[in-house]
Amino acid sequence: MAQMLSDVANRAEPEVASPSVTPAALQEVMARLDRIEKTLQVTTRHAAGTQARRIRCLFLIHHPTAWPAMREIVDVMRTCEDFEPVVMSLPHRFPLLQQMAGENEVHTMLAAQGYPHIRIRDAAAETALDQVRALGPAVIFRQAPWDHDLPACLSAERLGWDQLVCVGDGMNDVGMLERADVAIAYGGVHEPCLAAVQSAHYVVYDPQSLCRLISQL
Repeated sequence: MAQMLSDVANRAEPEVASPSVTPAALQEVMARLDRIEKTLQVTTRHAAGTQARRIRCLFLIHHPTAWPAMREIVDVMRTCEDFEPVVMSLPHRFPLLQQMAGENEVHTMLAAQGYPHIRIRDAAAETALDQVRALGPAVIFRQAPWDHDLPACLSAERLGWDQLVCVGDGMNDVGMLERADVAIAYGGVHEPCLAAVQSAHYVVYDPQSLCRLISQL
């Protein structure tokens, strides 16, 4: 890992040394190197532990009304010895508000239904990525195809340190499926639209089949 970081730093060095580089550009280079280092730490831990533990799947929940579709998958994984599902409650960005809010509503719903979960409270939204990295999940499930609903640190780009696997069923999911490394059209809630099927690498119709597919990725 140290050698990889050294190689990246060496490639970035000519740009940093250039007289035209601004302090803002230098800061961006350093931020990218920091993200690379943390990503390598996560993938190294995951590779070392793949044979020793179950597949840890993290479910990022910010939308209570969309929870039932995720819950069905969580329930199947809880009964399967191959998986370790972890649920995390998050705030989200309301259309008319600038700040993140609503985590307590998600927490209350999950607690009432008996689902243990990790809380990312409203004021701590931008620390969520550090918590995700600490968990080192093999697979991350996100409810929204749009980045703007979630804390900026949980964008698809920031979460995609290994491969981006997208599961969707509607027209609003097509863009997400098209840019995924692995695109799955899922018919567990209702029939996926034709465009989603055409954009997908795989099509599955129940949570058991989805879990089997994920275990083989």
